Amino acid sequence: ALMAKLREPEYIYLQYKSFYKLFDEIFLGIFPDFPEKVNGMLKEGKQINIKHKGSLPTEMRILAVIRLGITESRKIAEFLNTSVNTTSAYSSPLTLDLIRKNDTGKTKKVFANYRPDWTDEQWIATENIVSGIEYATIMTREDNTPLPLQIEKTLDTILYLYGVPADLRAAKIKKVLSMDYRALGHRLLSDFTEYIDKVNEI
Repeated sequence: ALMAKLREPEYIYLQYKSFYKLFDEIFLGIFPDFPEKVNGMLKEGKQINIKHKGSLPTEMRILAVIRLGITESRKIAEFLNTSVNTTSAYSSPLTLDLIRKNDTGKTKKVFANYRPDWTDEQWIATENIVSGIEYATIMTREDNTPLPLQIEKTLDTILYLYGVPADLRAAKIKKVLSMDYRALGHRLLSDFTEYIDKVNEI
């Protein structure tokens, strides 16, 4: 009876609905201006309509997952319980290129003074390398490296790639490490733990 209940479409739908709500809240807590930035890149008349503040429509949620580093349509579909055809429409090379160009544009504004002679190709290539470093830092947690040290080394490598002088790198890293990132991590972990507990309630 229990397994039959767990397989009921209505039960599965309600669980994913709860998951979507939690995902949206956490993602928008970290990237509050993401919807505005995405719509700012789209042509007039092609923007994604946000019906409810604090909630992402399916199209925007797919782009949010891509922003977190998951770019394969099948994996996105499994993660969000949507069809591969739906995710493919928004994880196409054109969409990914649009997101990367936006990230690269923001990066150029921040670091242009340190790399004044770089070509667009150099900016794009470095942005791709940095994305890989960020993804590896977030997803690889099997070793016992203390989190502050991992953050320090990651930021130092990224800032070095963009030509930031050593003394300035040290100052920026010190500022970042003084932030209460542990509190944020505990809040996110608490939210996900609460969600898992609710899912397991029968």
